[in-house]
Amino acid sequence: MTGDQAPGQGATQFGRLEGLDPRFHELVPPDARLEVLAEGFAWLEGPVWSKAGGHLLFSDTIANMNMETVGSLVLNLTALRPSW
Repeated sequence: MTGDQAPGQGATQFGRLEGLDPRFHELVPPDARLEVLAEGFAWLEGPVWSKAGGHLLFSDTIANMNMETVGSLVLNLTALRPSW
């Protein structure tokens, strides 16, 4: 995904979601897709979605970086070092 693409537009999509429990689709829409948001990380932990902020937070613990999505951009939050 590049900085000028919205999620779902030109992003690499893969796999499928399979809900084995009917409650799964109470949280995840049946047409939801898996998308690659970014690549090149060593070991990712998280992610966590901030509903209030409307962004995704995750950590690359080996590289000691905290990351945040802003729209279709992924930013390194250097103010949150170390990542652990």
